[in-house]
Amino acid sequence: MDIIDHINEINPEALLLDGFDKAIIGICERINLGPVVAYDIEKILKILCKEHGMTYEDAMEYYNFNIAGAWMGDFTPVFVEVYEGTGEVNFDDEDNIETTGDDLFI
Repeated sequence: MDIIDHINEINPEALLLDGFDKAIIGICERINLGPVVAYDIEKILKILCKEHGMTYEDAMEYYNFNIAGAWMGDFTPVFVEVYEGTGEVNFDDEDNIETTGDDLFI
């Protein structure tokens, strides 16, 4: 089963962005609403640059106005800024929060 089939099985009303399947990172739930598709913002921008010939700045403008700014109803996708890290937050340095290790859930 591919990711689209899986999403359709979980929520047949979940909305998908045409041409951005490679940017799907999972499914997200919001209070009082069913599961929706979660997209990686950076992957969306890369797709716009590579497959649509946009500069990064043009891709960002297009994303902000036409994708992130579009409300398509209760099952509108969510867009995630993905942070690379491994879990633990270092609270000792307020200006430089690093993630490391296994202590994400205390």
